[in-house]
Amino acid sequence: MSFGKAPSSVLLTAVAAACFACLGCKPGVREDRSITFGPDGRVAFQHGGNGVFVTDAKSGKPKRIYEPVAGDMAFSPPIWNPDGKRMVFTVARALGNTPTVPVGDAPANGRQSVAVPVRYTCFLHDPAIPDSNEKLFEATASHAGYVAAGLAVSWHADGRGLDFVEQEGTQHRVSSFDLTTRQRNAVPLAPADHVVLGTGRGQRFALLGGAATASGLWIEGDGTWWRVPDSEPGKHGLESLRSRIPQWSRDGKKLAFVDGTAVRVCDPSTRQTETWFRSESPLSSLHWHPDGSRVGLIDGSRLVLVGPAGELRVLTAPLAPEVVAFAGWDASGQWMACVATGPLPYRVGAAWATLFVPNANARTVVCVADADGANAKPLVTGLRATFPNWSPTEPRLSVWLTVEPPYRLAEGRVGMRPGDPAVLIDPSTGKLDWLPVNGTEHAQIGHAELRAGRLDEALRRFDEATAALPVDAKADWMLFRAIALKKAGRAADSQAAWRRFAPPTQQNRDRALYSVMRVADPRLPPLEPEMILPRHQYAAEAFVSLEMAADGIEFFRHEVREVATDVEKLSATVALCQLLLLTDKKAEYAECVVDQLLPLSGQILSNPATSRTPTQSVAWTLLPLAVREFTAPLPEQLVRRVSGATAAWPQGGDIDFVCQWVSRTCGGRLKDVAMTERASKRLLAHPARDRWNLDDGGVNIEFLWRIRAAFLIEEQLRETFGAEPAR
Repeated sequence: MSFGKAPSSVLLTAVAAACFACLGCKPGVREDRSITFGPDGRVAFQHGGNGVFVTDAKSGKPKRIYEPVAGDMAFSPPIWNPDGKRMVFTVARALGNTPTVPVGDAPANGRQSVAVPVRYTCFLHDPAIPDSNEKLFEATASHAGYVAAGLAVSWHADGRGLDFVEQEGTQHRVSSFDLTTRQRNAVPLAPADHVVLGTGRGQRFALLGGAATASGLWIEGDGTWWRVPDSEPGKHGLESLRSRIPQWSRDGKKLAFVDGTAVRVCDPSTRQTETWFRSESPLSSLHWHPDGSRVGLIDGSRLVLVGPAGELRVLTAPLAPEVVAFAGWDASGQWMACVATGPLPYRVGAAWATLFVPNANARTVVCVADADGANAKPLVTGLRATFPNWSPTEPRLSVWLTVEPPYRLAEGRVGMRPGDPAVLIDPSTGKLDWLPVNGTEHAQIGHAELRAGRLDEALRRFDEATAALPVDAKADWMLFRAIALKKAGRAADSQAAWRRFAPPTQQNRDRALYSVMRVADPRLPPLEPEMILPRHQYAAEAFVSLEMAADGIEFFRHEVREVATDVEKLSATVALCQLLLLTDKKAEYAECVVDQLLPLSGQILSNPATSRTPTQSVAWTLLPLAVREFTAPLPEQLVRRVSGATAAWPQGGDIDFVCQWVSRTCGGRLKDVAMTERASKRLLAHPARDRWNLDDGGVNIEFLWRIRAAFLIEEQLRETFGAEPAR
């Protein structure tokens, strides 16, 4: 059994469009979190609310060079000057009273910066001089994405000056800053709605969008600027301009850029442009092959090499399937690298686990291959990799590796938060050089080591994380430390770690987005399952993220026995049932429903003190028993027990509605006509019928997918807008 029918891209697009229209907003500009290299081997990166960092030349450990202050809204990735001795970075603050970026970890692929006016400051930093940040200048821009995506400032080829974007009225101009005189000067380019700056192979460039007849790609050469033919953008939004950033061949004799679904190549010596490739899919991640005869890029989700005659080669597995990022080639031209999607664990049982929503981005594979794509090999699996970037001087690959659960519980109030330490990878050995910036990131590395089975290294990382905590302070990652200590046979230490486990603060789910989604597609089922306690939700996602669901089942069975109240017991029981479903333990799940889930639910609802406890999660957890393919392999005696328990449930409410569907399915399995007719009669007039959007065909795998589709769409939209997962 697979996942069944996934929600279509048409549905995703329709709902997204409805959300944009109803909420009156547009997708923003995606943050650039690339880790940049200096020629001396140092690396630098911005890490959102943690600040801006550069590695120490001797220890290789990250050192913070800028600590955010209240009001900071966005940070650019540091940009090294041509000789690699100094760098600049920018920090943006909103003009007026516009709210700043939310706190907490950013999505792995970067936040979406919103279109609000900002004032940004450009800092110059010399790693050889302690505390050397120098404030060079300030400027304004109409969009925070100029800073977050690293589009506002670029170095001159000689390292003596900078180009920068400056707002002028409703448009933007290009100005320059002379580092010798510390003076600002105008650059002779037309004002434009949006401008993207950069330097490629020693040549300054500016992309102008919304500059009337001056729109297009402008190149500076010998002190004058010229426009690349056929480079006028069809759209001039900041994100669309960013997608057209040109790439120079290594010999500097050609430049290429993506024009929507086409690849265009210009020869600067003749100033002629030709089209090398056209596609029906979006094109991205353009890089030149080391020999300059072709380019590599992502065409939809496949990795291809193309030349003047069009497509030359579609790279094969493991590089080709569902490629999400392409880093191009290393400095020597020996290696190419990309990130592709990886398989999720527990795929058989995932079709039945109604509250576990697949997190399609959680598992990726960092792959390298020879220069032409042969002899591919995976370097990193089981984590989410983003922003891969090669060193310009040596065979080292930088990337962010994010720890995420492969399935999230659909309750969505709180759960396992993602974490993403930076890392450098040696492509020849696969060795990872982690760059944690605090104790929490040591714990996230410990999680990755524990999942990979490297227990000693995991414990070392958890010890580092614990040492950074105040005495007796609690943390969510203590759960992982407790698991590691238990596996190491250190029972007393494991219990001490459990006592220091505290899940993230509970949050109420924002239902506004879902309300708009139901307007777009009324078939979406009701989404109100909020009864699993925060510690149980976190623990369930944590065990699944470690691919230790069996340990999770043992944990929740212990919780059911030991917790003090019926509400806590029911929370643990729902989580237990979902883990049994995810691991395809159909019979054990059915027994848990009969022996624990239904009796506990009835007990809670009949008690005036607990009768208002939300129990829709119970109804959702019962749904697989209403699917014919699920009940078919169950022993007949167990099916009779299930049918007896569900038929006896009191009338009314969501649980009863699903119970009747279960009874009808069990009646069909047992060939009990009376049971089937009795359940069908109750369903026909049931008050919950309209809310659940179920037709007479009953509960099937497609309906179970529709439930998960609702949450998949919601999570996709949240990632599109750049918010953290609904936690």
